[in-house]
Amino acid sequence: MSRSFGDYVASTVGVSCEPEIIHYRMNSNFAFLVVASDGVWEFFSNDEIQKIIVQNWQQNMTAKKLTEICDHIIKLSTQRWHQEDEVVDDISIIIAYLQKP
Repeated sequence: MSRSFGDYVASTVGVSCEPEIIHYRMNSNFAFLVVASDGVWEFFSNDEIQKIIVQNWQQNMTAKKLTEICDHIIKLSTQRWHQEDEVVDDISIIIAYLQKP
């Protein structure tokens, strides 16, 4: 079963608009939150994504730097998809920097 918004035709073949929701308890040690599509998670584990972010981390993180990290992960995901198949799934990622107050 897949997820999709507004795709009524696909609903006839098992695509659902009902999201999969998982709750995690966060504490003050978390520095960032990653939300990504299965086009990213198909080839990356949580640990791999964390390693990429930490390797590119800057003390004064900027939106521009976070965008560069997202672009890098998108590029790597696309490469891995092309190595696996001719088809590339949608690849979307958001990294939210959780600043301490």
